Amino acid sequence: MKRNISLYAISFLILLSSLFSPLYIISVFADSEDMTTICHSDFEENGFDEWYVTGNGQLEIDTENAYSGSTSIRTVGRIDSWNGPSLTTTDYIMPGHVYSFEGYVFHQSDKEETISWSSKWINSDGTTTFNNIASEIVAPNTWTKLSGTVETPLNVASSDIYFESENANLIFNIDNIYILGESPAITTVAENKAVEYNFDFEEDTENWLQRGDVTLSRTDAYSSSGKYSLYVSGRTETWNGPSVNINAIHRNVSYMYTAYIMYTGSELSDSHTFLLQLQYEYNGNIVYDVVSRKEIQKNSWSKISGEYTLPEGAKNVVFYIQTEQVNVDFATVDDLMPFYIDKIDIEDSTLMNRKKAIKSAITISGVIVITALIALITILIIRKKKKTKEALDLASRDAMTKALNRNTYQEKILFLENNPEKCKSLHIAVCDVNFLKHLNDNYGHKEGDSAIIRCAGALMLAASKKGDVYRTGGDEFVCISSISLKKEITQELALEAQKYQGYPFSVAVGFATYNENLDGNSPDIKEIIARADKDMYLNKESIKKKYPEFARK
Repeated sequence: MKRNISLYAISFLILLSSLFSPLYIISVFADSEDMTTICHSDFEENGFDEWYVTGNGQLEIDTENAYSGSTSIRTVGRIDSWNGPSLTTTDYIMPGHVYSFEGYVFHQSDKEETISWSSKWINSDGTTTFNNIASEIVAPNTWTKLSGTVETPLNVASSDIYFESENANLIFNIDNIYILGESPAITTVAENKAVEYNFDFEEDTENWLQRGDVTLSRTDAYSSSGKYSLYVSGRTETWNGPSVNINAIHRNVSYMYTAYIMYTGSELSDSHTFLLQLQYEYNGNIVYDVVSRKEIQKNSWSKISGEYTLPEGAKNVVFYIQTEQVNVDFATVDDLMPFYIDKIDIEDSTLMNRKKAIKSAITISGVIVITALIALITILIIRKKKKTKEALDLASRDAMTKALNRNTYQEKILFLENNPEKCKSLHIAVCDVNFLKHLNDNYGHKEGDSAIIRCAGALMLAASKKGDVYRTGGDEFVCISSISLKKEITQELALEAQKYQGYPFSVAVGFATYNENLDGNSPDIKEIIARADKDMYLNKESIKKKYPEFARK
């Protein structure tokens, strides 16, 4: 194969080929002003240039028939129309880009034959799609040009191109194949040189793709190392998640796969199982295999790692991360949770073991220094965990009152809607600051805000560790607890009302809990809250009647 031919080499090729085939050279480059030759196969080195046969048949070197130079390759022994010469193009193309394909075909049959050129895309969700690049009716003993333009799918993970013929027994040749377009950043790896992948998302999403219905976004909200991580959200199936092509790794070599994963969210369980998985083609089948499975804890980065050896002949290898579905029949909120990934490493296990041996020797000779480093790292980890916990708490709270914010409340309600059984043990209190318009109009908005803050403080003092207080609106609060806090809330609000701070302070409050006669066996949390809200308005009306001079006009 010849990759990334420089402009000087192209110019030299044009000059030499003009003596033999000027029209061909003009046609190749005239329509490709803005494109680069990213792959060219001319078979002049008596090899197949990594081409192989799809299905049945075999390739042969033909030194008697060639479009240019002295060599082409032909396919013999075909028994199905789709059998023919193929090339894996995963390393040459990028998702969502347009590529031009040009090449020549030839046969020695006694009549005209149809020969087609197609592309095969294996997408990140495991589906397969095909595109026709070109089809031509080819006369016997005549080299015929096939050319076409194809746009790659946005979620393509791996790809192949192949030639085929309607005549399943036709022997035909190909020569001088070009792929033109924008080339991905490819590092050519020597046969015995180690191949490894490292992703930290510090520059971009680093060629990670959506696997199914999912959104991937680079974020600085959390990170395991550096500043950024990759946020995975909007999943509708457990297998939806981030994926990346790793087709360059060696076969029959053990690799260690390591990833750091974190998830947050008050509505999610404290732990859940994640999977590191591989998808690849082997012996004509798509293989899905688990590299590692681990249950991780919420709100902290967890490392998942495992070893895997790809068999010889494995093609189009994709690495991806997903959650495990607990219930066979349906996916839960936990199963479809959003999560963060960072610091993905895929390395040759043999070389890793050598590195470990070197590290052991260094440890023996420098134990004091390493001990000091371990102590320092431990301090940094503790600080990191503390910072992460503080950041999580800060993101869930209302800036003015320090109560839990509306987003956190909505997450809690969604969780309870999906788990109605948990509503049976809950006690709800709905609170609303009274006379807020009177306070704002007569004492100023600063005092109005002060009343809202005092209300939140009294409620959180009453709830203590027995319940959660949410600010759901400007002067509106909801308390959700596992035990009745009616006495504590009423007492704390009454005590706060006695503390005169230059303006009248009053809060209306309503209570409700699960009622089997009203709610049945599958209670709706919103119905319970609505009853508490109604009770609160009855309390508000009675307070207005008691203090008509403060009531809103």
